Amino acid sequence: MNIDEYYINQLFNQRVLLKTHNQQLLHKIYASKYANWVVPFLQSKKVKEVPLLICCHTLKKLPYFYSLNGKSFFIIDFSLYDYFYDLNYSFSSEERNEFFTNVCIKAIIEQLYISHNIDLCYLLCTTSNNIEKYKLENDYKNDKLMYDLAEKTDLQEAFLLLHEAMHAFFDKTDDVSKHPSYNTIKYIFKSDKLPPLDELFWEECLCDYEAISYIFQKEFESKSVSVKAFVVLFFEAIRYLYYLQYISETFFGTNQTVSNEQFSPLVIFSLRLNVVYYSICNYFIENKYQEYLDIIKPIYEENVLELKTDAKTLRIIMNYINEELPKITDTENLNISKNEKTEYIKDFLLLL
Repeated sequence: MNIDEYYINQLFNQRVLLKTHNQQLLHKIYASKYANWVVPFLQSKKVKEVPLLICCHTLKKLPYFYSLNGKSFFIIDFSLYDYFYDLNYSFSSEERNEFFTNVCIKAIIEQLYISHNIDLCYLLCTTSNNIEKYKLENDYKNDKLMYDLAEKTDLQEAFLLLHEAMHAFFDKTDDVSKHPSYNTIKYIFKSDKLPPLDELFWEECLCDYEAISYIFQKEFESKSVSVKAFVVLFFEAIRYLYYLQYISETFFGTNQTVSNEQFSPLVIFSLRLNVVYYSICNYFIENKYQEYLDIIKPIYEENVLELKTDAKTLRIIMNYINEELPKITDTENLNISKNEKTEYIKDFLLLL
């Protein structure tokens, strides 16, 4: 085993693997995405040696840049696309509110499994709808709907890949405050009475800003959707990330976005929506698209409100799971072993 294989195995040992159909095809697709998005993006930042690409399909979902002993890796997880697509499907019709709830519950089940809370995880599996079965029985695979949602999901995924690629760039940089866009980000919050924020927060904002700026430069003029539809998808991507952060922090008590304890995920992601708003405004101003500026503010304000509504929905779900669900007693479940519960969960989540 060479040194690269050793590090890759170490990374995979930290993840829970999902079943994958046609893995070779997915690897080819994501190698192409990496070559078309991440590589030229990093090259535009004068990064000479891009990280080694690792593709996987796990419960982690988020792309991840990893550096160890001089070796750097860029992990792309297939399940991020599925997660974004499912949420885009949820919000494509007001009649799919229940599907949204079930997507969130599935994410909670995944976190319960990762945190080794097998009893509660099993109980939630047995009392929840299986959205994978729903997908086979409803309009989830409608051709026209799939085409529209796939186009949107591709760009949201690209946004996250480029956001993580900026972390790879900052890995080579000693001081985030020396980045050319740093003062622009600081200016966004100049009127907000915020306590001192750590470097990690500013790095997150810069990653959002640079990723959005790059995508707009590359895709806006050739977009196949309306200006509003193109703009909305970036605000929604931030909201989708919030759901994962909220659920993760609930079970692990860690905030991966900023170390300041006084900031809840809701506050942090509201600030990041603000960065999205100013990033798009700056692009329109710099490229003489002032006629579109009036479109952005209502979209931003609507998504801030939607984020708060989403937070309330998540709190209700989490309170039920943490306080009411454990009160449910089933005499049959008392005789089920931990191994049997684990196998049931693995089948429910389609784990290897």
